[in-house]
Amino acid sequence: MSEYQILELILSVSTKQDALWAIFFSVHMALFGGIIYVDRPLKGPEKIFAITAYLVFAVMNFVALRAGQRIISALRTDLVNLHADQQNPSETIALFESTGRFAGALEPVTVGIHILAVMLVIGAIVFDQARPSLSSSS
Repeated sequence: MSEYQILELILSVSTKQDALWAIFFSVHMALFGGIIYVDRPLKGPEKIFAITAYLVFAVMNFVALRAGQRIISALRTDLVNLHADQQNPSETIALFESTGRFAGALEPVTVGIHILAVMLVIGAIVFDQARPSLSSSS
């Protein structure tokens, strides 16, 4: 593959990664908004369904993000190896080498964010309680 093709693939996968993160954060905002907004607490079967549905989403999202991150990492390695034997690498290679030091931290960060989110969502669902109504206090 040429340098151009590898860069095109990296940008394509990065765009998909951005979309997966956007979905991840949108789902969490909707979940927390729904839990906060609903006046009645969830019943037992609703909690079980919500936790199961959320865990399926979280696992699928994590697997897709991790796969994309691994593809990008492999493409970065291919790009560097493409010009490894050159004495004067292109500006693109130099840029990737200078920014590549953070690429190895992407997977642990993704794992941490997903674990934290799972704990927060499950805690919010399990300990969900009804809000006091404003009309009942008057």
